[in-house]
Amino acid sequence: MKCGPILPVLAAALQLATAAAAQDARLPPNSPYLGSVSKQQATAEPRPLSVKDAMKLALQNNLGLLLQEESEATARGARWRALADLLPNVNGSLRESRQVINLEAYGFPAKPSIIGPLNIFDALVYLSQAVVDIEHLNDAKAATLNAKAGK
Repeated sequence: MKCGPILPVLAAALQLATAAAAQDARLPPNSPYLGSVSKQQATAEPRPLSVKDAMKLALQNNLGLLLQEESEATARGARWRALADLLPNVNGSLRESRQVINLEAYGFPAKPSIIGPLNIFDALVYLSQAVVDIEHLNDAKAATLNAKAGK
């Protein structure tokens, strides 16, 4: 009895089955690395792919990698927010009013006793900065380390 090409096919199938079983042992069944999100429209006809193209598509559309990229972007944003707390706070206000002043009400006998109407403009800028803020320094350091860990 000749085994011919059946033996190599069975050996390849056995090798694939052991690789799949090893894959299942390394990743939990609900792992995001087992899923993918396609960025392209599905087509009815098959598309020829080289191994390089298949690997490129797998890396671009892998759900676990996409989630990791989003997590890294979130960590960078949290770092910027923590660093912003260390910057000085600048506030301002602008006010305009129109006044009429009665000099006799202030004790000045004058003729005419009414002055005005006067336009009064008031512009104020407030700057505040903590000299040493240990809490925000620690938050900024922790956010920087979280961003590095996310990378």
